Amino acid sequence: MKSFNQQRKLHERQLPADCRRRRVAAVAGGRMACSCCAAQWEGCGGEIMAIRGKTSKKGKSGELLVASELLSQGYDVFLPFVDCGIDLVAIVDKRFVQMQVKQSKLYYRREKPTHYWQSLRKKAFDDNKGENIFYIFVLKRGTETNFLIVPSLWIEKNKNKFDLDKNERYQLYFSPIKDNKIREVRKSGLDMTSFLNNWDLLKA
Repeated sequence: MKSFNQQRKLHERQLPADCRRRRVAAVAGGRMACSCCAAQWEGCGGEIMAIRGKTSKKGKSGELLVASELLSQGYDVFLPFVDCGIDLVAIVDKRFVQMQVKQSKLYYRREKPTHYWQSLRKKAFDDNKGENIFYIFVLKRGTETNFLIVPSLWIEKNKNKFDLDKNERYQLYFSPIKDNKIREVRKSGLDMTSFLNNWDLLKA
């Protein structure tokens, strides 16, 4: 049986010239798929192959939590086949809303929560912002899950107030939720309470 890389190279030779440098992803059921044109062919005799990529299981679980919440509210939700910087797409008021999902890590000091941490690559953010693009920060604490639904244009408006490190990443700290209030506490001190579980922000 050919290895994953051998099958990938075989498939890439069959692609149009503008597709050949695109990543080939493995999908369940022994099929291989070009992440550019979605052309598929039988790969490994039915063996299930792992999806390759940098998306962690933690990140994927955050996306599924957001998708579940949106579905429970009656929205149609789609997962892009290609990783293009957008994790979820939903139809809201007859328009497509794009979402980048980030599951933020909760830090403790002396067994007390101090902040949720999240970083955003400046370049990735610059490539994914607009009127119908939102950043959804998943905040988990024990069995409790909350969401910050933040318009990308709000981040753009306030980006100079956030901490930008030497690696061109915005470093965001969100305070633990207290009395249904939350702030960015790394540098800006901005009140983010209006974004807390406020899914109505997705509406036009």
